[in-house]
Amino acid sequence: MKKQPKLIDSFWVFIVATAVSGPLALPLIWRNPHYSVKTKTLVTVAVLAFTALLLYLTKVVLVEFINP
Repeated sequence: MKKQPKLIDSFWVFIVATAVSGPLALPLIWRNPHYSVKTKTLVTVAVLAFTALLLYLTKVVLVEFINP
């Protein structure tokens, strides 16, 4: 019989967890045995870059809101 993959190793679980908790979901991708180290590194860099972009945009919006 073929083994059923675990739900926690699902790509969609990672996507939802990243949308909810940002970079705190990165351990989900690193524990997944289906991805290579190169893929895990690229996903990590992408998530961290996106998080940095969101933080920068938040700062810009808050500065505009405080100093109109």
